[in-house]
Amino acid sequence: MKVRFERAVHGALLPGGQERFELPQHALPWLTSVLARAATSSNADLEIERGLRLICALKGTLASPTAAERLRSVMRSVPEVKAHLKAKRRKKGGIDATRGFLAREGRQQRLCAPQLAPRRAASLTISSFYRTKDRRC
Repeated sequence: MKVRFERAVHGALLPGGQERFELPQHALPWLTSVLARAATSSNADLEIERGLRLICALKGTLASPTAAERLRSVMRSVPEVKAHLKAKRRKKGGIDATRGFLAREGRQQRLCAPQLAPRRAASLTISSFYRTKDRRC
């Protein structure tokens, strides 16, 4: 599968002096337009994920934090990317999904505290342990 944005970033990266790679300022508008087109394509999920992975790689293993920050600014400047990530993050699940399912079926889940084992008469509580310990000292 073609990943156009990743290829564009690879083409724009240059060997750096102080850092390993450099992303020139003049390439940012071009990268923004490539990402805007890629974010509306059929494989937008893959394009955005690869862009995020490139940011992490540039910041970490590739030791190019300036290039990573510039690429992050490109990702933040495209509204389609923001909308895509927001929609992906907004997932329902857990107990709310279970309660919603039961409510749609006409059943109700009764809320109750968890059951604890009954205390044995011969058991020692924490407070009584400290009281007996204080008496011994």
